[in-house]
Amino acid sequence: MDNLKSVYDETLAKILKRFPNVTDHFKYIVEHVDEFEEFENRLKLKNVFLRAISFPEGDSGTLLKQMGSGKVFFHWGFYDCSGSKITPETVHYHPQKPVETEPRGKIFKKYHTRKDITYSAYMEFKANVNCDFKVPKNYFVPDPDPTLDPGDVKMVAETLMNLKNQVDNDPSLIRIVRQECEEFIKNRFDDYLEDYHNTNNDYYLQRADFYRKLKVDHMILEHQLLVSAAHKEWFASYFIEGELRDAYSEKIESL
Repeated sequence: MDNLKSVYDETLAKILKRFPNVTDHFKYIVEHVDEFEEFENRLKLKNVFLRAISFPEGDSGTLLKQMGSGKVFFHWGFYDCSGSKITPETVHYHPQKPVETEPRGKIFKKYHTRKDITYSAYMEFKANVNCDFKVPKNYFVPDPDPTLDPGDVKMVAETLMNLKNQVDNDPSLIRIVRQECEEFIKNRFDDYLEDYHNTNNDYYLQRADFYRKLKVDHMILEHQLLVSAAHKEWFASYFIEGELRDAYSEKIESL
């Protein structure tokens, strides 16, 4: 998993050379996730690590409208495990415009009015429905990002102050701090991407997208020092992600 981030970026850059309008923005991937999954099954794609889509120049309409233009492509990056060596590959797919069919007329319109059928069905349903029936939750509900526990505030503040003093006394330490931040970001990206591959849950893909776009240059010094300390396990890092997402999600355009 050490090279997942670089493989992802290199693969996206390879697609970009051929399709200048390609985007892997999480918003568009989620909007068309059903199409992605349908085409992946159709193309028998496995070990997918990248999804992207390209639209015509200057057109931001719906996918159905785009299909009619003949210029929409779906893109994937995937690992080819068929040989002795695992290699990243790409595939591009242009779906055909859906075939339009004539709308069906009213069923039984020669014998019944629609009002009679609807009302009788309603009465039958009302007589047989179990009002106490409840469907158990079987969907994924993510927990909110935890915030800093009041009991840890003093310890984190003291650690942050000590790090600030060290950097003030020796500015060359900032290079080490930045390197530790980069390692922290990369590790989080790899972890979330692995979770996505294991579960196929788009929640983890969204989380990975945040760390793919986050750069150390985006972060203020205080956050760099916090991340550096968390990377060295000077304190638990449970609150770090919430801090970073609140501060930079909008700036880097990641949900």
